[in-house]
Amino acid sequence: MYAYLIQGFFFQRNCHFDTRYLSEAEGGVKGIIRSDCCRSMFAGVIFPIDEMLYGKMSDHYGESSLFSISISPEKIGFEKRYDHRDDVIVYEFKKENGIWIGEYSGKETGTGGATCILTEVPESLFLITE
Repeated sequence: MYAYLIQGFFFQRNCHFDTRYLSEAEGGVKGIIRSDCCRSMFAGVIFPIDEMLYGKMSDHYGESSLFSISISPEKIGFEKRYDHRDDVIVYEFKKENGIWIGEYSGKETGTGGATCILTEVPESLFLITE
């Protein structure tokens, strides 16, 4: 089995309340709902233990563990759980032009898009050298 480095982005659509300033003739100030898309970078490692793949990942929201990992030439899938939360986020990717394109979904996060690259590395990369 191989070890991998994984790096990418996930995208979140957000809606929030804001104010819009109008002329006095138009009423002064108006409440509006603004929407935008945020991009967050993630990086991690996927490694074999006893013929199973496990992983660790880090992003703006904290450290997380990866499990139920499947990697094939056409698809990548895994479940992610942040170390400080109980909910699970499911990621699924398909390869398109050398980049893995996919989405995530979770009860607390909703759904969104994600992209990543996966780099196969020798397991010796993770061993202490002296």
